[in-house]
Amino acid sequence: MHQTLPYRSLYVYPWDILDCGVTEFVDEMLAMGITDISVATSYHAGKFIRPHAKNPPCVIFPEDGVVYFNPQIESYGEIKPQAHSDPKLREVLPALFADGRLRIHAWTVLMHNSRIGQAYPHRLTRNAFGDPYLYSLCPMHEANVDYARALCTDLSGQFPFDSLILETPGWLPYGHGFHHEFAQITLTPWLDQMLGLCFCDACQTAAKKNGIAIDELQEKIKHDIRHALQHGSPSEQARQTLQADGANNEALAALIRLRQARVTQIVKTLRAEINPSTHLAIIPTVQR
Repeated sequence: MHQTLPYRSLYVYPWDILDCGVTEFVDEMLAMGITDISVATSYHAGKFIRPHAKNPPCVIFPEDGVVYFNPQIESYGEIKPQAHSDPKLREVLPALFADGRLRIHAWTVLMHNSRIGQAYPHRLTRNAFGDPYLYSLCPMHEANVDYARALCTDLSGQFPFDSLILETPGWLPYGHGFHHEFAQITLTPWLDQMLGLCFCDACQTAAKKNGIAIDELQEKIKHDIRHALQHGSPSEQARQTLQADGANNEALAALIRLRQARVTQIVKTLRAEINPSTHLAIIPTVQR
């Protein structure tokens, strides 16, 4: 059946499937011509209104940074996942595979996890001033990559997903949507990018190993950010500044290339280690 139908997939949360019941949910998907579903397997906090909820809650606040299956904890290293406290939500995935009428994809969040960030503050992204971003695990830390690797191999080993769809295999931007995120200045593209750069110990070590003058770059970015916060700048001027920095600041360009190479290597590693029959897809942006 799957070979003759077009690919139509719906991103969905386990609580919405549980609300309907698995059989009824699949019936409804097939009636709409849906062939695939991308189910949240590892997810962050949020606030969601559910306009079609059959049962309360109509507004849901998910548990932060948990997984929606029973992880094989012994396969993880320093950082371990936390399963959702409701066992019924952890039973949704096995029930979907037992039904067998839809292709199933694992929508899996990696470096965006405030629960882990709180527990492991030394693994967080830190801006030029050294401020940690609670929601953003820095991909330069091997412990965070080990967690991502273990999570992906655990998922693909336990379930015959058609694919893993990875969200945030790299750094998150400054603009995030955190609880009561607040600013009394225009967040231009330039300021967002500069505040989104990481200068944690792992990033500084990697930069120096690659011949990047990271200390001087950090001081320059701190100076430029302070100037922007003090004086502001029109959006067009900020766009031109961003382009000029990318073209003329070799240390900045080298740091960005280093970050790109790191994320590419992480994805290659995950591809090599997950079940060969499981496809891999990347959600390419976390910009709002």
